[in-house]
Amino acid sequence: MKKGTLEALKKSIAKWQKIAKSTKEMDLGRVNCALCYLFGDDLCEECPVYKKTKKKYCRDTPYAEWSKHASGHVINDNYFGDGLRREPGCKKCLILVREELNFLKSLLPKGGKK
Repeated sequence: MKKGTLEALKKSIAKWQKIAKSTKEMDLGRVNCALCYLFGDDLCEECPVYKKTKKKYCRDTPYAEWSKHASGHVINDNYFGDGLRREPGCKKCLILVREELNFLKSLLPKGGKK
């Protein structure tokens, strides 16, 4: 894995670690995803998420279920027009965030391979 890709992956992991720890941290989708920032639409096929799933836009990843579930909290004032947050007390939110976090961690190179 290229150095820039690894750095973006680590930043994306850090984002989800923050979301897992706090209901105040936000998921802004592509806006605060270091991988999306690095690869964008034109280079999506170079993203480690795509390389794992062979699907663009994080389809078939835990992110798809998270965004659908968290968007459902819109009526609960969990969406502030600027991103999605974990709903306080919602166990499913936390489960889905942890699944996304674990998925991203699974993309890290094993045994020091780059």
